[in-house]
Amino acid sequence: MYRMTQLYPLLMSPAFDPRPWGTLDLSPIYPNQKFNEKIGEAWLTGDACQVTNGPLAKRSLSDLSKEFGPALVGSVTIMQLNSTDATFVFAGQCRGNAANFSMTLSPFNVSTTTAASLEGLSLPGKGPAGCLSQAGGENVTVVTVVTPEFVNTQTGLVNAAKVVILYVVP
Repeated sequence: MYRMTQLYPLLMSPAFDPRPWGTLDLSPIYPNQKFNEKIGEAWLTGDACQVTNGPLAKRSLSDLSKEFGPALVGSVTIMQLNSTDATFVFAGQCRGNAANFSMTLSPFNVSTTTAASLEGLSLPGKGPAGCLSQAGGENVTVVTVVTPEFVNTQTGLVNAAKVVILYVVP
């Protein structure tokens, strides 16, 4: 069994989704792919995307997130502070190093948060040091929310949501 303490950069193969409005020719982006049906979407970090390198090759992102959970990419807790502000706390690792940060989101309402509403969330200046660069501080964006697990607690104005995320420089 593979242990997440031996993390390495995962190279993912995209998952192609047929759509009636799609195209058979994606050669400008994927020159080695040929399609028999029209492709309308290419998921780069979707649940069905598979690792193409290393000891985790041929495993899907969905399988890996179920097996390794937050150890794979990290977890997020979002807690409502007052009627307009929430605290976003990320706890995870990158290249074997802690990659933790927090920030205030405003305006933000945790009670209406879904996995889809977190995708595309901009986190300016929150790239952890030693992860994307030695210095850190890059602008990062939530790209995919994998295996969402939302927990709502009603203690005054405190609601919490926990998710596993992937992020990249926009």
